[in-house]
Parts: sequence; C-alpha cells; structure tokens
Amino acid sequence: MNALLKGLVLLGVLGGISYGAYHLFFAKTNAQACDKLSELCGGEARKSAVKRCTGFFEQLESAGGKENIARTRTCILDSRTCPAAVGCMVGAGLNAAGDFLEGIKRS
Repeated sequence: MNALLKGLVLLGVLGGISYGAYHLFFAKTNAQACDKLSELCGGEARKSAVKRCTGFFEQLESAGGKENIARTRTCILDSRTCPAAVGCMVGAGLNAAGDFLEGIKRS
C-alpha cells in the first residue's frame, strides 16, 4: 500500500511538471501572438499595442470561442509579414461576425 501511494505521488508530480513545461515552452499564448504582431508591424508604442492586442483577443474569445482564438494565434505566429498577420486578425473578426450572422439566420 505504501509503494502504491509513493507511485501515485510520483505520477502526480511528473504530471504537474509535464503540464507546466508544456505551457511554458509549447503553448501558444495571446501575448506571444501580440508580440509577434508588434514585431512584424513595428510601432513605437509597443507596450500599448500589445495591451490593445491582448484586449482584442479577450473580446474575440467571448464572441468567437476558443477554437477561433487558437486558429488566429497560430496564423499570426506563422506569419512572415505585417499584412499577413493583420489579415489573420481581420479573418478572426470576420469569423466572429459570421457566427453572429448565422445566429440571425436561425432566429
């Protein structure tokens, strides 16, 4: 019984470390996408631009859902130019608007 408890504790610790490592090194965050957008598009007020960008992601999440956010983050992080990254943001907004229009059609 004691060995089973030690094994479960060890498994829990390893799981926690794995979860933390994933989020630290592999998970794509809104801030990373906003930093990439700011890097590609320049801008003197970089901190305020990143703050506005993360606010956009928060609004988009409530309007368009987490799946739309994940696609938009990946799109921005994979972009090589400012117009491409901005296109990702516009596309995210249009996807949310499409969901809005779909709701109107159903009502």
